[in-house]
Amino acid sequence: MNFRRSRIAHWVTRPTASCRCNSSLPPGVALKYAEKLKARMESEGVNNLSELKTKLGPKPVEFVGELAGKKSESATPSASYSQLREKVRSNLGRKDSSPIKASPLSTLLNIPKLLQTPHTLEQVSALWNFYHASRSEGTGIGFLSASVPLGKYEAIIERARKYPTFLLPLARRTTNTGEDATGGEQEFGTEFFFLEWGFHPPPPPPSSIDPVEALMNSPDSDSPPASLPMRLPPITTVLFTTLQEYKLHGSFAQPRLVLTHYPDLSHTHGTVLLRGEITKSPSGGYLLSQMDAQLLAMGLQRFYLPAEGAAGQEAFSLLKLFHEDPSKFNYEQLMKYEDVGLGS
Repeated sequence: MNFRRSRIAHWVTRPTASCRCNSSLPPGVALKYAEKLKARMESEGVNNLSELKTKLGPKPVEFVGELAGKKSESATPSASYSQLREKVRSNLGRKDSSPIKASPLSTLLNIPKLLQTPHTLEQVSALWNFYHASRSEGTGIGFLSASVPLGKYEAIIERARKYPTFLLPLARRTTNTGEDATGGEQEFGTEFFFLEWGFHPPPPPPSSIDPVEALMNSPDSDSPPASLPMRLPPITTVLFTTLQEYKLHGSFAQPRLVLTHYPDLSHTHGTVLLRGEITKSPSGGYLLSQMDAQLLAMGLQRFYLPAEGAAGQEAFSLLKLFHEDPSKFNYEQLMKYEDVGLGS
């Protein structure tokens, strides 16, 4: 809120060129503010209070570039809110009514408190997994959690930057109850999921000191510190949407699973915390089973984590072919990788 504008609105009514003030105010106070307003109108080069309000009103905030991690070029005073909103959504990789945003890790963990007492990597991982296992009334249903070594995470996102989308197959089994079926035969099929990576600005380096306390106790100097903290890797999200729904709705499609990688502790503990959230269904359940979510997370690692041997090279070749020569991409060859397990 613009304090100057709210103050004017509170004290002045029925604005005119002569700055008529509220008669209920004491004469001295009314005269004081009338003189100030008149002087301000002269200095701003306006003729009346309405023009002054317009000139001193809040300016459009250029926040698009901050969310996108680069300087804004399109946020102009004439840009409408809807234009800014759509620009933000496009920079986040989604255009639906609820674009995916990576909530800060500080909303899940008390990082200053965690760092005040030394914790080993194993202890941090145990705390992270226990937190998610205690969700959903202690069942942990609807969430995934894991700790990814920093080296592996860096290798994964290096490949993801170059190949940010792909398909993952999930094997399905159904019971055939048709006329030709005998005793409810089991039939097997494949459901494909479209995945897309999203890259977000890196988090600030963690500290055992509360950020407000650190600001209050910072030295009164314009000189930079002797050594600046290392820049952390980016936060990333991975959206999994059924291919059928993605074909129908494109980037408006509802993701079934969202994975978020938090690198906040990557330089203090050498790990990146992974959080998976399964989308809830309108009926109160979930759009994806716990097992399916785990299989998709494993499939992501299979194609994006560099691996040695023939199997690793074949998986990478499929990922590369999907982007660089899609006309030669073989879905049947991809279906060989559905043997990670059977979805429900």
